Amino acid sequence: MDGEELLRRYAAGERDFSGVSLSGINLQNARLPDINLKGANLSDANLRFAFLIRAELSGANCSGADFRDTCLDWAWMENTNFRGAKLKRAVIGEAVCSGSDFSHADLYRVRFSQTSLRETNLTGANLFGARLNEITIKGANLTNCCLRKAFDFEYIRLNKAIFCNTIMPDGTIRNDHC
Repeated sequence: MDGEELLRRYAAGERDFSGVSLSGINLQNARLPDINLKGANLSDANLRFAFLIRAELSGANCSGADFRDTCLDWAWMENTNFRGAKLKRAVIGEAVCSGSDFSHADLYRVRFSQTSLRETNLTGANLFGARLNEITIKGANLTNCCLRKAFDFEYIRLNKAIFCNTIMPDGTIRNDHC
């Protein structure tokens, strides 16, 4: 399915695109609130500037996808593969990302607010300058993660998180549970 077909079907009222192969699709600037992409293949897709509030992305493959400047408020993204994805300046508020893989993702200046990142893999992720407002990273793996100049880090629930060669907001290196 290409971007034009998906947008046409969405405009006709269809919302369930679960399990669909959309690898490499161009949905830049698309407004797709309430879309169901559960288990879909969005690898290398272009979703830059997309409006995906209340989207269902659980179990989706979003590896290498471009989500820069995308709104993902109230999205369900449990066990989603964001490995190597670009999420620069994305807005992710009141979302559920538990168990997702953000390893080597570019989360530069992302805005997380009241979001669950429990048991997520953030190995090698770039969170430079990220806003981390009231998030939970219980059990998350932050090995080789960059949190330099991240905001609101002191308010994060850190229980059982793994810090190994992690660059903290003040530039220090943290090694807990290596």
